[in-house]
Amino acid sequence: MLTPLRVMLAAGTVLASLAGTPALASPTYALQTTIPIGSRIAPFKGYDFSIVDPSTQLYYLTDRSAGAVDVISTKTNTLVKQIGLGQNLFGGVSTSNDTAGPNGISITDVAGGKLLLVGNTAPNSNVGNVIAFNLAADGLAVTNTRTITSQNANTPLPANRVDGVAYSPVANTILAANNASTPGAITIINNADGGIIKTLVLNGTGGLPNGQGNGVEAPIYNTLTKTFMVAIPNLTSDSGGAGTGGGGIVEIDPATGNLLRTFSFDALGAPTGCNPNGIVQGANGIIGVACGNSGTLANPGLTLFLDPAANGGKGSLTSSTAVQGADQIAYNSSNNTYAEAARYALPGGPPPPDGTANTPLLGIFDGSGAFIQSLPITFNDHSVAIDPVSNEILVAFGATSTAPATTNIPGCSFGCVAVYAQVPEPDSLPLLAVGLIGLAAVVRRRPT
Repeated sequence: MLTPLRVMLAAGTVLASLAGTPALASPTYALQTTIPIGSRIAPFKGYDFSIVDPSTQLYYLTDRSAGAVDVISTKTNTLVKQIGLGQNLFGGVSTSNDTAGPNGISITDVAGGKLLLVGNTAPNSNVGNVIAFNLAADGLAVTNTRTITSQNANTPLPANRVDGVAYSPVANTILAANNASTPGAITIINNADGGIIKTLVLNGTGGLPNGQGNGVEAPIYNTLTKTFMVAIPNLTSDSGGAGTGGGGIVEIDPATGNLLRTFSFDALGAPTGCNPNGIVQGANGIIGVACGNSGTLANPGLTLFLDPAANGGKGSLTSSTAVQGADQIAYNSSNNTYAEAARYALPGGPPPPDGTANTPLLGIFDGSGAFIQSLPITFNDHSVAIDPVSNEILVAFGATSTAPATTNIPGCSFGCVAVYAQVPEPDSLPLLAVGLIGLAAVVRRRPT
């Protein structure tokens, strides 16, 4: 028979052992559920970036297949709205990625509600633009929709799509990253009137990188420095316009569009080449960087963590080769972790040229850049976002013929969003403690 003392000792032992597990010090994750997005009539195939607004616990995903921004509640893990559906705003799943849309996305609290910005190509054209949705405080009701061009006389032609977007609430300006023109271009736009403040053409003049084709990727607004940070896949190019060497990050003044600093990953000692795609701001100003190059066993792809304030503002790097070939990286402020949707991974060898035998992974890192865990995802999954309230990680799974694994995941045959949750759930230990203490109390009351 269990005596009250033995039950209490057992409870204490269980709780102590659980409290000492790595899951608490470094949270681990498992697939929790999937949220269907597409249908037999309209499969969810084309998409790009995503973001979570923690104040509403709404996840926004740029859905090219539907020509809309899908909105999912992370409270209920259900699709609750498709913003812009049926309005012919977006380029959709184009014959070329250079003219597709919607693409990048950002959301910011502003007076009267929220500003949702989406990078895009105007339908049936090669003209990049930004779609600006003013939303109510609930993050769902659209109060105003604006189409803002990113093209002026200084924009390289064809202008093609706007990819990443960012917003400065201090300067009230928008940064539009055009990675599909040659050279790539960065446009600073006045949000008040839609006027273009400055276009930065990445042709190697005026101290700017010589980015040429695919010259610019994801931007962010750095809340510490009050500046824009932009990922540049290649800082140099050859005479034919092909990128050479590694990439880096440029810092831009949101009010003037002037170049402030360039962080070259090669110059900062990145152990292998990094052609950055996604970037995100973490704790203490650290910038997490998803390197898009797939790498090889001899020259693996990287995940980098840039401290722009180190070395007197020259910066320093921490790196990991745990996953490779990523597009988007997200940060969780509640447990100081990063998540990265990576098309390729080590170990397992380099992927073949056609990409059919790669190992797509969701990689998770702690705030120091140390690798924690990887989880399998499906072919070409490249979009990731985190809800810091629920600690859920969301990854879009497209319904493609090259991703048969989705047919074996409930709700994913026509595309879905996969939800990964902490194991154990953050609230499970307190519940377990209550249950064990209650059990001890019951035993205590039983007659001997």
